[in-house]
Amino acid sequence: MLVKKDTLIKIDLLDEGFINGYEDVDFCFRANSKGLKVFLAHKSKVYYYESISKGWNDYSVLNQNLLDK
Repeated sequence: MLVKKDTLIKIDLLDEGFINGYEDVDFCFRANSKGLKVFLAHKSKVYYYESISKGWNDYSVLNQNLLDK
């Protein structure tokens, strides 16, 4: 994730209320709500091992509830 400093000042940092997931989605939603554009580098290649973090799924419901607030 690449973010300019002035963007961080405008929308704040990642929400530490999220536990091991969804904080990036919340960040993008907050950026969008402030009128900022979120871009996807669709030609880039990233290897992401989804749900490999220990206990990742333990907090899914909590994180989804926070995202819905």
